[in-house]
Amino acid sequence: MANNKFDDFYKKFIDKIESMTLNLTEMDAHLVELKESYAPTDEICLDEIAADKAAYDAIREICLDALLDVEPKGEA
Repeated sequence: MANNKFDDFYKKFIDKIESMTLNLTEMDAHLVELKESYAPTDEICLDEIAADKAAYDAIREICLDALLDVEPKGEA
């Protein structure tokens, strides 16, 4: 009886691993498809990246300054 329970558990365990392996294989195939479908078609403009980074840095500074200007409430 105990051996039968172990065999059932082992079979379920192996089936679960095989199912997970199949799911991972399918996910890998989908990721390859997604990667190919989102391949950049335009040239990368370094000036545009620099401008975006500068805008991000400026907005970040504004937000940090706004957070520092907030008066604490209560006793904390």
